[in-house]
Amino acid sequence: MRITSSHDLVSHDSKLNNQTKKQHPGGDIKVMKKSLSLLVAIAMVFSMFASVVSAEEMTTEDKFYDLKEKGIFDGYLDGLPHLEDNMTREQAAKIIALVFGLDIDESAESTFSDVASDRWSTKYIEASVEVGIIEGMGDGTFAPKANVTIEEFAKMLAVGYADLTNVELDEEATVDNENVSEWAQHYIAAALDLGLIAEYEDYTIDADRTFLVDSAYTTYANVVEITTELNVVSVSADNLREMVIKYSIALDEETAEDTSNYDLSDSADVLKAVLQEDGKTVVLTVGDVENQTTYTLEIDDVMSASGKTLVNYSTDIKVFDADLPVVEKIEFTGPKSFVVTFNEPMQSAEKGNVTVKEGSRSLAVKSAVIDANNEREVNVELHSKLEDATDYEITISNVKDYAGYVNVSYKEVFTYEKNTTPPTASIVDADQQVIEVKFDKPVSGLTVDHFFHTYTSWEAAGIFTDSALTKDATGEKVTTVFVQFDEDHALPSGDVEFTILGKHGDDEITDNWGNVFEETTYVLNVVADREAPTVTDVEVVSGTEIKVTFSEAIANLEDGTYTLLDEDGEELDVKITVTPATDKESVTLTVDKSLEGETVTLEISDLVDNTLYENEMEKYSEELTFSDSTFSGINRVELVERESENDLLYVIYNEEVTDSAIDADNYRYQTGEDEIKKFKGEFDFFYNEKTVRIELHEDDNVKIGSDVIVSKIEDVNGNSLDEFQASKEVSKQLGANATEVKAISKSEIAVQFDQELTEVDEADFTLTNGEVTGTFSGVEIEYNEEGTLVTLTLDDASQLTVTNPEITLNLEETGSTVNAFGKDAVEFNGMEIKDGIAPELVENAVTVPDKNTIKIEFTEDMNTTELYKGFFEVNGDAPSQVSIVDGNFIQLTVTEDLVEGEELEITIEEEKLADISNNFFAGEDLTVDAIDLLDNNTPQ
Repeated sequence: MRITSSHDLVSHDSKLNNQTKKQHPGGDIKVMKKSLSLLVAIAMVFSMFASVVSAEEMTTEDKFYDLKEKGIFDGYLDGLPHLEDNMTREQAAKIIALVFGLDIDESAESTFSDVASDRWSTKYIEASVEVGIIEGMGDGTFAPKANVTIEEFAKMLAVGYADLTNVELDEEATVDNENVSEWAQHYIAAALDLGLIAEYEDYTIDADRTFLVDSAYTTYANVVEITTELNVVSVSADNLREMVIKYSIALDEETAEDTSNYDLSDSADVLKAVLQEDGKTVVLTVGDVENQTTYTLEIDDVMSASGKTLVNYSTDIKVFDADLPVVEKIEFTGPKSFVVTFNEPMQSAEKGNVTVKEGSRSLAVKSAVIDANNEREVNVELHSKLEDATDYEITISNVKDYAGYVNVSYKEVFTYEKNTTPPTASIVDADQQVIEVKFDKPVSGLTVDHFFHTYTSWEAAGIFTDSALTKDATGEKVTTVFVQFDEDHALPSGDVEFTILGKHGDDEITDNWGNVFEETTYVLNVVADREAPTVTDVEVVSGTEIKVTFSEAIANLEDGTYTLLDEDGEELDVKITVTPATDKESVTLTVDKSLEGETVTLEISDLVDNTLYENEMEKYSEELTFSDSTFSGINRVELVERESENDLLYVIYNEEVTDSAIDADNYRYQTGEDEIKKFKGEFDFFYNEKTVRIELHEDDNVKIGSDVIVSKIEDVNGNSLDEFQASKEVSKQLGANATEVKAISKSEIAVQFDQELTEVDEADFTLTNGEVTGTFSGVEIEYNEEGTLVTLTLDDASQLTVTNPEITLNLEETGSTVNAFGKDAVEFNGMEIKDGIAPELVENAVTVPDKNTIKIEFTEDMNTTELYKGFFEVNGDAPSQVSIVDGNFIQLTVTEDLVEGEELEITIEEEKLADISNNFFAGEDLTVDAIDLLDNNTPQ
C-alpha cells in the first residue's frame, strides 16, 4: 500500500515507509508502489539499510575508515582520508571490483592500449570489463589516470547491481536535471531509484572522494545484504511477554509479521510479530509462558527483502527474566495526563502505583492503565490540571511485569509545559474495508463522520479501538483507531483518497490540550485481496484438542465444515466444538473423547476469508497423529492368595509400560501403620505389557487393603507419572463389571466393562421384559481407556425401540466371558438400556396445518434445550419461531404465507437437534412437492 498525505510531515513507520507531502489542487504526488519485482525488492533493502546508517549517524569519514579496513579504499601516507580529492578511473575500477566481489585474475592481460598488463590496476579493470560494468573510451584506451565523473561512477554502480541481481535497467528512464549527459540519463535514474547515490546539481563533474565513499559504502553494505544467506542470528527472551529474533539480513515485512510463520512448543501462542526499524529484528508478543523454561521456536516461510526464504528453522529458547522492570521515560500527553514508558511489557498497574506532588501538595491520580496496543506504556490520568511552567515530582512504584516483578522505584522532577502543536496522524495499514490510523498523541472526539474516502458521502461505518473491531472508539480517548467501511462503500483497488476531518459539525478531534487536528487527505494505494485463504499450521495440542491457523482472518470459522476420518476414511463418531480466536486467524477444535495414540485425517471446507470478496478456501486435508503424551498410571492392584504356593500380586496399568515396570526398585508397599518396605518377590509381565505379576516372597507381608507405591515407571512412549510417586490399594481379584449399557441402533447394544476381556460369548447376554425377549447373533469387542467396549448385534426378531424402556439386559456367568485371569465378568440382571439411538424422521414427516405453520415428526421426543430457529431454513429463510409439540413434533412458524400446491423446501442442519437423551439428529434436506394445507381440508 502506498500512502501520501496533505501535510508536510514525514512518517518513518516501519510497516509502510509512508511518504507525506503537501497536496495542492492540480498537483500530483508520485510515490513508487510496492511490487513483486526484484528491482523493487532491492530498493527496499537499500531503504532499510539507509535508515540504519542514518540512525547510527555515521559520517563520511567513519565510512571511509570502515571501507579502508575492508581493503576497498586506500589511505594517504599521512593517514587522512582527504575526502575533498578526486579519484581516477582506475581507482574507481578497484572500488567496483571489490564492492561487487568480482572474480579477480591476478595474471589478467590488459585489453586496453594505455594500460600495461603488469600495472597494479589491470586485474581490477579487466574483472570489471569481463562482466560489462566498465567500458573503455571507445578508441581502445581506458584513460586510467583520468578523473572519474559522478555519472561515470553512477553507471558502474547501476550496471554492477543490475548484473548482480539479474534485472534489466529501464533505458527510457530520465531525470529532471539539465546537468546529466544524454548517455547517462537512465543510469543516473536507476542509481537514484535504488538509493545508490544522493541527488546532485551537476552529475557531469569529477567525483570527489566524499561522493565515492558514500555511494560505495551504501552499495557494499547492500551487496552483503543481498548475497548473505537468510539465517537467524540470535533469539532471546528476557521477559515473559516478548521474544526477540535477530536475522542476518533485512526481511520482507509481510512474512516477517505473519504470526502463522512462528510456532512455539507447549501450546504457547504467538500473538503478534512486529518488524523493527532496522529491518532485521522481529519482536514476538507471546501468550502464557513460564519463567526459566525452555521452549522450541519453529520458523517457516519468513522471507528476506531480496526474496530468500527461511524454511523449517527450529531452535530452543529459554525464557529467563531476572531483572526488575525500569521506567525509561515520562511524557506529558495533556494538562491532566502523562504516559510512563517501561523497558518491557507490563502486566498490571493501578492508580496507587503513581504519586504526583507539587512541593508538599499531592495531586489525586484518577487512573493508571496499561495501553492495550503497547504494553510498555502506562497511561496516567489525574483529577486536576497541571499548571504551566511548574515542577512536579512523579514517583512510580510497584507496577508489575509478566514475571510478577515490581519496577525499580522511580522518582523524578518534571517541568510541565503546555503543548500547542496540533495532533497529526499516519496510516499504519489499509485494505478495502479497514484502515488503521495512528495519532502521534492521544486524541478524543472521534466519530464515524470524521472519516471518508473518495466522496464526502462515503463515510466510515464504524471506528474501533481494536483490530478485531469489537470495541467502539466513538467518544473514546485513543492513539490508534481502526476505521471500517461497509461493503457498499469499500475502498476500490488502486489510488484512493482517504480524508480525516478535524471538525465535523460540533465534533472536533482534539488532543488533551484542546489542539484540533487539521484536516488531512491521504492517498492510499489499495490492493484488492483476491487470494483465497490457506491453512498455514495444524497443531495437535492434546488428545482432545487441535489448533488450526490460517493465512488470514476467516469470516465464518464457526460455520465451516470440520471432519475427522479414521484410517479407513470413515468419519469418527466424535462431537467437535469449534472455538475461534479473537483475531479470527485461528480456531481450536475440541473433541469429546481422547484420540491419543490414533492417526486421523482432518478435513476442513466451506470457509471464506474476512475480505470484501469472501474468497473461498480450497478443501484442506491433513493426516494427524495424536501421540501419547501422558502416562495414565495404575488401573488396579489385585492379590491372589494361594495355599500351597506363594501369593501372586498383579499390578495392572492403564497402558503399556516399559521394563521400568518390572524393576523391583521402583516398587514399595505399606500394610496398615507398618513402615514402607521393598518387595523381595520376582517381577515379570503377564499376558501383556500392561500387567505386571509379582510372585511374592514369604517375607512380603502384602494383604488386601495394603498400599502398593510405584515411582519412576514409564509408558512405552516415555511418559512418566505426573507426581513423584503413585499408590494404589490392594484388592482381591474380581471380574469385570459392566458400567454402562446403551442402545446405539435398533439392532445394536454397546456394553462398557471396566476391565479388558479376553473372551466374550454373545450367548451369555439376553434381553428380558419379564421373560427372555431377545438374543444376540454377533459380538465385537474394542479395547479403550475404560476397559472393553462390547457391541452386541440382536437377532432380527429382537429389534429395539427407544420407546420400550421395560426391556433390560442380563449377563450370565458361564466361564465364556472372562478377563485375562479367567475370571467371569460379574453377572447382572435387569440392567437399564440407555437411549443412544439418534432421532430420525418418520415417514411422511412433514405436515402443514395452516399457511404459517409446519410440523415435523420425529421417531422420539426431542430436547427443548437443543432447539434454535437458526437450525432450520424454510424456502431459504429461517422461521420466525420454533417449538416442540407433543414431545416428538417440532413446529415451525413462518411469516411468509405458504401456498397450497406449491413446493416446500426445508433444511435441518447437521448435528444440531437432539432427543431427550442428547443424541443428535443427522440433519436432512426435505422437499414437499406440493403443499397440502390441512385447514383447507376442514369440512365447510
